[in-house]
Amino acid sequence: MNGTRSLRFSFTRVPTGSISRFLDFARFGHDLGYDRLWVPDQTYHSDPFVVLTAVAGAVPGLELGLAVTNPYTRHPVQIARGAAAVAEVCGGRFLLGLGAGNRKHVLDRLAIDGRHAASRVREATVIIRRLINNETVDHDGAWTLRGIRLEREGRVDVPIIIGTRNPRMLTVAGEVADGVMLESLVTPEAQGYGLERVRAGAEAVGRQTHDMEIVAWQSVLITDDLAAGVEAMRPWVAYLLGMTTPTVAARMGIRPEVTERLHRAFVEEGPEATTRFVGSEEVDRVVIVGDSDRVVERCSALARGGTTDFAVQVWSDNEVGRETLTRFAREVRPRIAS
Repeated sequence: MNGTRSLRFSFTRVPTGSISRFLDFARFGHDLGYDRLWVPDQTYHSDPFVVLTAVAGAVPGLELGLAVTNPYTRHPVQIARGAAAVAEVCGGRFLLGLGAGNRKHVLDRLAIDGRHAASRVREATVIIRRLINNETVDHDGAWTLRGIRLEREGRVDVPIIIGTRNPRMLTVAGEVADGVMLESLVTPEAQGYGLERVRAGAEAVGRQTHDMEIVAWQSVLITDDLAAGVEAMRPWVAYLLGMTTPTVAARMGIRPEVTERLHRAFVEEGPEATTRFVGSEEVDRVVIVGDSDRVVERCSALARGGTTDFAVQVWSDNEVGRETLTRFAREVRPRIAS
């Protein structure tokens, strides 16, 4: 699916705190040799378009991506405006990620109806691409546009990546996107499920997938103390599974009885109550934890399965996060790329 392109390595964290601190994080990853930095747009941290522009000026040569914004909190025209501007500042080294939005922590709290995500993201992708391509757009659908054209000079190339685990959204990625971001599909079987849906979407509309960007978006913790690492990741795994449908959780290798109990606790007691249902087996199906040998083994399997960009997600710009980025760059990447 990835043709003959070499595997790239990227890094990311949520840009909480000051922008200056995030710029230091960006320099740190760039100096370690990472190819690309992804900036999330999930909750209420600094605006990602501002952060991306700041990084582009402070860390020249680093490719950038937005992963991911959504067509609920942002109008497609505004996404297109921001994406085109960032791409110009980056000299064309920019990818735009789109997704359904964080329903629990963003859409519900803003009283935004998050239904019909697949059709909405499909429609937004088409609108955004046409605007970035300097077309004058008339459109009727979830949004109405009358003679809209970006008031800017020149054309920029902005690949659009759809980030999801949902089968309908994966199909949409195959239909209209330039790539797909597979979050937490960490086993070859789970990745295979995701790419199978992408191929089905592409084939339905006569598209090819060999040039698509396949981003493996994975939470990684490199540690020689596996038990402590598993314990540290249990809350995050519980949270992710709480927002994952039973069908998709099953494709990730989660036993149905675990998903059922976890979802019930998620609804009745809140996310904090779900951690008790997550053990080492569930952690192993959702994130990558262990020493460098184990991480090499897990990442190599994904690379063989079609990944074109392995995105290392760390949760904090602290000693633990920086150690994982450092060890991944020095102990893992050379052994995957060889």
